[in-house]
Amino acid sequence: MFYGNRGGLMSKLQALRDLRAKVKYLGAERLLGFLSRMGIRGKSELFLPQLIDRPEANRVLVLAPHADDDVIGCGGTLCKHVEADDQVMVAYMTDGSRGSTELRESLNLVATRKSEAQNAAAVLGIKNLRFLGFQDQKLSYYLEDCSAVLADILIDYEPDLIYLPFPLDYNPDHAAAARIAVRAFERIDYLCRIMAYEIAPPIMPNRIVDISKEAEQKKKALRCHKSQMAQNDYVNVMIEGLNRYRTHGLLKGKGYAEAFFECDGDYLAFLIKRLNEF
Repeated sequence: MFYGNRGGLMSKLQALRDLRAKVKYLGAERLLGFLSRMGIRGKSELFLPQLIDRPEANRVLVLAPHADDDVIGCGGTLCKHVEADDQVMVAYMTDGSRGSTELRESLNLVATRKSEAQNAAAVLGIKNLRFLGFQDQKLSYYLEDCSAVLADILIDYEPDLIYLPFPLDYNPDHAAAARIAVRAFERIDYLCRIMAYEIAPPIMPNRIVDISKEAEQKKKALRCHKSQMAQNDYVNVMIEGLNRYRTHGLLKGKGYAEAFFECDGDYLAFLIKRLNEF
C-alpha cells in the first residue's frame, strides 16, 4: 500500500512537472511569436543587432517627453547628425514641472529646465528647439492636443527620421510619446523612419551606434541638466552604465554605444496595437 501511494504521488509530481514545462514552452513560444511580429526575425537580428555609424537622414526630429530625454536616449548619435550637417530639431513635449520633489525648486522648475535644455542642446550643436509645454507626468491626458501640434510640426518641418522613446518604456510620458506620434501620423497620413531609443528599461535593439568619440560631449550635455543630476547621477547610470553595456558583442566591450529599435511609422502603429493586446 505504501509503495502504491508513493507511485501515485510520483506520477502526480511528474504530471505537474510536465504541465510546468508545457506552460514554460508555451510562454516561450508566445514571446518568440511576439518578437517575430515586432519584426525581429532570424538569429542575427534577435541576438546580434546591426552596427551602424548613424542612421542616414536629411532632417531629423527628436521627440523628448522631458528636457533631458534627448541627451540620455540619443545624445551621442545626435552629435553625429550635427557633424554630418543633417538638420536636427528637438521637440520637448512637457514643461518638466514635476522633475523635482522639492517644492521650492518645483516653483521655478519650468524656466530652469528650459534653460538647461537650451544649454545641453548647444553642447550637442543643436539650435532648432521647440517647447510644447504640456503638463509633466500628464502627457497621456493630452494625446489629441499634442498630436495636433506634432502634426503641424511634421507638415512644416517634413522630417525623414524621428527619434522617440520605445513604447514599452514604463514612464507614462515616455510611453505616451510614441502613441502621440502615431496619432499625428494618422492625422496627415505621414510616413517616415523611426528610431526608438531607450531611457529607463533597456530595449531589445536592432541597431547599435558607436558613440565612443561622442561620449565626452554627451556627458557634458547631460551635466547641463543640473536639476536632474542633483537627484540621480545619470552620467554614471546611463552613460557609464547603459552606454558601456551596449558595446557588448559588436564592439567587444570597448567604448560607448547607443541602442535603437528601427522601424517605420506604420510598423510603430502596429507594434503599439499589439502591445495593447498583451
